Amino acid sequence: MSWLRALVVLFALAPASLAVAAPAKTRAVVWLHGHPGGPRSPKIWQLGALLKAEGLRVHAPDMNLGKGGAAGFTVGRAMQQVSALLDREHIDEVVLIGHSMGGLTASRLSAADARVRGLVLLAPALGRTPAENPTVPQAMPVMMFHGAQDSVVPVESSRGFAARRSAAGGRLQLRVLDDDHALRINNDLVVRETADFVKALFPPTRVN
Repeated sequence: MSWLRALVVLFALAPASLAVAAPAKTRAVVWLHGHPGGPRSPKIWQLGALLKAEGLRVHAPDMNLGKGGAAGFTVGRAMQQVSALLDREHIDEVVLIGHSMGGLTASRLSAADARVRGLVLLAPALGRTPAENPTVPQAMPVMMFHGAQDSVVPVESSRGFAARRSAAGGRLQLRVLDDDHALRINNDLVVRETADFVKALFPPTRVN
């Protein structure tokens, strides 16, 4: 039975080497389109291609499919749809990317769902006063892009949000671009910097 004694000694001396690794967290990106709108922006598919190599999937739900269709859209309904998606796909951590009303939805959800780890806001439909804006956790990384020629959501709303957040010690990067609400002129820049932002938050997991 010397082999059995040797095995007992092995377990006693090297427990760390025999420990079972914790399961990896499921991470993803969810793109929230504006209203009216839909999940057909070229940015979605370009971003998905860049992040696929990192093992990250980009989900782009159609927020018009809820009760009442596009006419029945509300931020509350959209938040429920996103939370249901995270549950259904068993996602543990997520970066939300929101355009226009999708940006407002993402901002509000960041304070309501602990699975949200970061925000990318594209011309978000935020208010001009603190009372009109959602409370985004101060420690949450936020990147914002807004067109200086945006005639739908004035860039001043994002500048005001960024100034208040920075003054309170919150994490935020704001890029004001020579563009309009759709940010088509700077499409490639927005996609590239968004991908870099996501990869910094969700670096590839290496197993030693």
